[in-house]
Amino acid sequence: MKRINFISILTAFIASLFMGISVSAEVCDYDYDMAKSRWTQGGGYSFVTYTRLDGERKDKHAINPEWITKDTEIHLEYETEGDYEGCPVNLIFQTWTGELVTSKEDKEVSIIPSKFDEKSAVYTYKDFTADWGIDFSTLYSISCADKGTNKLQIVTMTITNLDIPDDEIADLKGGILLKDGKELDISKYEKVEETVKEDKDVKAETTVETTVKEKDSEKEIEVTKKSNEDKGTEVEEEESSVNVVPIIIVFVLVIGGIVLAIVMVKKKQSSWH
Repeated sequence: MKRINFISILTAFIASLFMGISVSAEVCDYDYDMAKSRWTQGGGYSFVTYTRLDGERKDKHAINPEWITKDTEIHLEYETEGDYEGCPVNLIFQTWTGELVTSKEDKEVSIIPSKFDEKSAVYTYKDFTADWGIDFSTLYSISCADKGTNKLQIVTMTITNLDIPDDEIADLKGGILLKDGKELDISKYEKVEETVKEDKDVKAETTVETTVKEKDSEKEIEVTKKSNEDKGTEVEEEESSVNVVPIIIVFVLVIGGIVLAIVMVKKKQSSWH
């Protein structure tokens, strides 16, 4: 009867737990947009790209060199003219000191490719680390220059097998992400802002509804005010009509009294004669 190895089971269980809580990521190739690549005239740079770790530029569209894995390679295709020795391209990794970066030294390293010809070159992880080392946390730029005696233009530049966190994939614009040789649909990795938009729409609708209600209430107030004013006018007219009656009565009584007094005086005068 076989004995159960409880330690192995426990180790596997713990490993599965850590795998479950690990940050999801995609291993992709990044194909650069070469719109800024140019022909050199000997002793110049054809293409320069800055990484996301360069604090001076804070370019979220660039790659983070810490995504490099042991399977990562840099593939170059180029055109060249003139004489040169070895590979016609000088691939340069560079770092420098400054207030917005963490590097404590200025360093520039030329990477030697594993294989190359007059049209293409391939640089492996082993090539990167031969002179640079395994710490890419201060890799701020990757440049492609000629050898000083030849003319050069970089046609394509692809960095393969980058381990990119899902929540940072949508930031990589200006190039194409490839998964198993096919362009990756980054739309599913973009941050959804529909909830915020819906909240704004609801707020806007509420505001409009409130405004309408306020306007309606204002109309009601105006109508009520107007009706009150009309009622007030009617009351004033009724009051004025009521106030005229006693004045007329008093006037009639006064005139009647005067007439009666005159008649009485005449009667007395006639009786005296």
